[in-house]
Amino acid sequence: MNQLPRAFKAGTLATILIAAIAVGSETSAIAQTAPNGRIAFSSWDEDLNYDIYTVDPADPSTAPVRLTTDGAFNGNPDYSPDGTKIIYDGWSTFSGPRIQVMDTNPATDDSVVLSKPCSDDLGCYGDFQPAWSPDGTRIAFVSSRPNADGSENWSYEIYVMDATGEAGPLPRATRLTTDPLPESGQAITDSQITWSPDGKQMAFLSEGRGFEADSCDLWVMDSRDLNDDGFGDNLQQLTFDDSFNCDPFEDVSPQWSPNSSLIAFTSTRSGYFDIWIVNADDPTDLRNVTGTPEGYEDQPGWSPDSAQIVFRSDASGAYEFYSLPVPPPATAGRENGLLSGEDASLEPTQLTFDGSDKQHPDWGALRGSRPGTVTLNVSKKGLGNVATASARITCGRHCTATFVRGSKVKLKATPRAGYRFARWDGACAGMRLACTLQMKRTKSVIAWFAQRR
Repeated sequence: MNQLPRAFKAGTLATILIAAIAVGSETSAIAQTAPNGRIAFSSWDEDLNYDIYTVDPADPSTAPVRLTTDGAFNGNPDYSPDGTKIIYDGWSTFSGPRIQVMDTNPATDDSVVLSKPCSDDLGCYGDFQPAWSPDGTRIAFVSSRPNADGSENWSYEIYVMDATGEAGPLPRATRLTTDPLPESGQAITDSQITWSPDGKQMAFLSEGRGFEADSCDLWVMDSRDLNDDGFGDNLQQLTFDDSFNCDPFEDVSPQWSPNSSLIAFTSTRSGYFDIWIVNADDPTDLRNVTGTPEGYEDQPGWSPDSAQIVFRSDASGAYEFYSLPVPPPATAGRENGLLSGEDASLEPTQLTFDGSDKQHPDWGALRGSRPGTVTLNVSKKGLGNVATASARITCGRHCTATFVRGSKVKLKATPRAGYRFARWDGACAGMRLACTLQMKRTKSVIAWFAQRR
């Protein structure tokens, strides 16, 4: 039986019933540190279209801007590190969602499908919950696509692909979680990925992993599978919450701080829905951000400067976005991560006021505020191979890859037996086997191999 992604299941029914009831704008406060950037989110309108919008948290009196208008179900937006694009999962086909990318400029109103989970006639479920790596070169996502041997796999697993996507001759995505299917009962599922600031690790929600079959906790692993066992290296458990059976009511929705080891997440460990923080370097460092017995707070994110946590709350009657500063580590005035004393008096700052229920905030940096990415395209004539030391490009198979703007990329040509390397064309020139490129813009290279006489 096909399953819906967790992002769709959690809170959707209530959202449909309330469904984007517009109310008048209220007097609003500016976000406490008001860093530059906009918040992307998903929301229903009065016609039950589920689309992606952006809003300026420093100017909440201005109405949100709608970015998707195709009538499909579009969710889980994630800004590129340079603020120029947004990836999301879009239900543009009957075979389930695909990872798509669009420009943040609403005037363009177009998108490109990046993922291809299976052949169109197979009808597999799809890909969802995308997350851009901090350098913008890779995209992690969740999928129930078939196994490498073509057999069905309805368990959610984590994959990583190049930011250029899977279309055409590009390599397929790399699978980073591969759990054996049980003989009976619930399979282990992995979802809700978030990257560490240096891109070397990922935190994610794992369901059914650990000591209990109904466990639902956060785990962290390397973003590379160097030992080629089908799993990200150095898997470790971060949270240990056995207060409920595994469903959307435990430690869920992790979001890693852009510049620290802190991970924000939603938990009911205190008996009600709150935003918490766990330190990836010290899992005993747990901090309750919201600490409100009344109300419902979930789906945290971070401001671009990591000074604030943005989250969703129903305090105003609709699910609007709020922010709070990051609480300090445990002190004499803080017991078991719970707020007390002066900390407990902090009031959240409301960031949105239009009365429409909102989901999955992602606070992106200003357009062009961080290094962007560029693409290197390699082609070859004759028999031989071209590769980078990192194996991002190994052409003939993987001939296109994304790199951080300004990166130095060294290509090496290796002729096949009976052939010799003749020359480079395009961005490379000359007859030497190696060519080093400064990737200030997208470039194309041709390697020529000639048969020996």
